[in-house]
Amino acid sequence: MGAAMLKTPELVIDEKEAKMLCDAIQEVNAAYDLPMISPKTMAMIDLTMALGAVYGPRVITIMAKSKPKGPQLITQTQQA
Repeated sequence: MGAAMLKTPELVIDEKEAKMLCDAIQEVNAAYDLPMISPKTMAMIDLTMALGAVYGPRVITIMAKSKPKGPQLITQTQQA
């Protein structure tokens, strides 16, 4: 997901890596006795992640297009 949002193919992870991350998160959850996330909260997290994956690259593209290109000339105005 990060690879898609950042348009960086080097961040793409495979199934083995995804499982490794999932297992590590579950271990932290068990070690710190964190409460399980409710299905409603998980659904909102999933929606947020999906929105980021869909619209994130678009926002980054729009922001990149609106940036001024090259050095900007700064002028000093005369005061009366």
